[in-house]
Order: sequence, then structure tokens, then C-alpha cells
Amino acid sequence: MEFNNKFVLSIKEASIFTGISQSTIKRLIVIDDFVEGIKLTSRRVVYKKTDIENWVNKRPKTKSEITFKKKVRCPSNLPELKQAFKFETNKYMKNKRA
Repeated sequence: MEFNNKFVLSIKEASIFTGISQSTIKRLIVIDDFVEGIKLTSRRVVYKKTDIENWVNKRPKTKSEITFKKKVRCPSNLPELKQAFKFETNKYMKNKRA
């Protein structure tokens, strides 16, 4: 795919451009670790190619440069699962009341 004459990229094009899957880009967006998109319509978001290039260039080059990585751990036993369920239920109820 030719990106030389493109100013903005869809998530699919950004995926091809960066070599990162669309689902990974979506996860990065959720944790606020990807470039900010431009909302063209209620369902269409595009990303500036220059912003993506700058984001790629600012990424750590080696493992020693990585200073912060969000870790997500899934519950591995029943008590942890119950605790996680209780936490999420409480969070949901607080948001529902607000």
C-alpha cells in the first residue's frame, strides 16, 4: 500500500503502516498510548500520518529504555476471580449511581 500521498490514515491503514495489529492499536488507545485520532463523523476516526511517524520514532529502542509498562493480570484461581468480580461490580454500581 502506498502512503506517500496520504495525510491521514484509517485504523486499518495505521495497522499496515506500523506493522501493529488493529486490535493492539485499539488496546493502546484504551490505555492512552497511541496518537490522538480525529473524529470525522460519529463512527469515523482517522490518524495523522505525521503523528504516527513521531509516535513510532519516540518508542523505546531497547528493553532498558522501557520505564513504564502497564501490566494486566487475569485471575488465576477462584478467590482471585471472586475478588475481581466484586471489584468490577462495585465499580459498575458506583458509575451507575453517578
